[in-house]
Amino acid sequence: MSRNSSAALLLPSISASNSFRESTYGNSIIAGSELYSGGVNLSQSLFNFGGKVNSVRQSDNSYQITKIQKRETTSRIILNVIHFIINI
Repeated sequence: MSRNSSAALLLPSISASNSFRESTYGNSIIAGSELYSGGVNLSQSLFNFGGKVNSVRQSDNSYQITKIQKRETTSRIILNVIHFIINI
């Protein structure tokens, strides 16, 4: 899970919907047979025993480890190049 998507778990979610229905008889529209509806839903998890917060922390730790591994790999490459140049 990426850092941003795990942090998004802490935010509320919102969704919206709408619909339209029209009744016809043959080729003509029946008078007063149009139906419009819509809705909005907002939800927020209040408490889940620390699962979401733990997920965000785990994702952040993974991100930090990846940064450290990248730095270590870069350092090893530089060191190998220097050793190669010295041994020429």
